[in-house]
Amino acid sequence: MTQRELEYAALVPSRFLTLLNKNDTSSVRPRAIRLLVPPDQARFMELFLVSGGRYLFTQTVDGRIDLWDLGHSPASVINPSPVASLGEEDQTESIIAALEPTNDGLGIYMIIKERWETAGRISIYLVYPLSPTPEFVPFRSKTFADGISYFSASPAICGIHHDALFTVWDYQRDLNVTWTVGRENYSLISQGCALLFDVKGIKMWKIPELHTSCGDHGSYEPEPNVIPIFSLQYARQSGRLYEKCIPYTAWPFGEGRTEILACMGQTDDDSMLDYYTMEPLLRSNPKLPSAIPLLRASTSIYKNDIRVIPAIGGRYCDRCFMQPFTTWEDNFLVNIADPENLGQNKSVQLYKDNITKLTEGSQYPNTDLYGFCPMSGRLCGLVTGGREIRVMDFILPK
Repeated sequence: MTQRELEYAALVPSRFLTLLNKNDTSSVRPRAIRLLVPPDQARFMELFLVSGGRYLFTQTVDGRIDLWDLGHSPASVINPSPVASLGEEDQTESIIAALEPTNDGLGIYMIIKERWETAGRISIYLVYPLSPTPEFVPFRSKTFADGISYFSASPAICGIHHDALFTVWDYQRDLNVTWTVGRENYSLISQGCALLFDVKGIKMWKIPELHTSCGDHGSYEPEPNVIPIFSLQYARQSGRLYEKCIPYTAWPFGEGRTEILACMGQTDDDSMLDYYTMEPLLRSNPKLPSAIPLLRASTSIYKNDIRVIPAIGGRYCDRCFMQPFTTWEDNFLVNIADPENLGQNKSVQLYKDNITKLTEGSQYPNTDLYGFCPMSGRLCGLVTGGREIRVMDFILPK
């Protein structure tokens, strides 16, 4: 990275935040747009933008996974050939489930799981984008015979909800533990605890001691007498599960930053966002959690009868927290909140013009069609039915 690129990268978060806060119009337009075309006339099916905005993972309809270098700034020319590729015949029924950093921050774990709930195989690959010849190296795999209902990931750890069981798998050390949780839905691994979300609220389990895994299929005999140590009802009861704003893939927020969880409920008139933070506890008993979720603020984010859908997980940008959304009108919104006072927030629409879903219906469920990195002021999305990805930058080099 040159000194000019370093200065640009260091200033983008504050410049992007200032741009959004000063916006008094209906939308903010990108300053630069670049197009990424899939190789071999394929069609993109999903994308993952790595935190930092430089690297983009894509998957095509035929199952090929590519890693692209978008550069530090919009002045960079995108190479028409990917940095690394993974193309296997059995990959067509799998999707990218998560990306997590290695301990040294130089590599990326790519976690792939089979698309359908009745299938239960997870495969993990390791890639170092800055190496002279990057490649996807198989790292670990695990099979769950009863399928995977819900999946979550944080650095080094996966949470797998299968049948009425929940398994925590430390894929770096290949250790796991399983216990019975019932029919809770979405999950999140945080600070040595598993948080599971059902239609009424949040339940928290302290993760039991992990055991040596038993190869590809593992041993999933549930631990006895594992019960929730904390539960919390949602701020409002809508009669159905909240829309999931909580990222099931938790890229580290950064040292000293408050961990923020967002749950969204829909009323007849608008969409309401509830902000929870993980608050540390002063504890003397090691069996207690180190932090618990507490409601900090509720806010209306879109006063319209158009339903709002969480796009991807929230991220910090400079001193603020940004949670992105999309609407059925295909608008891309960002809610900006002050972590010290989450009640102080505003929603801004980012102009994205014709970012569309790959298909109508459920032919490709559970796919990510957007990538947003506030730290780089960059938004990516599928256009023209997956034939292109539009890379939009909202901040230009000075």
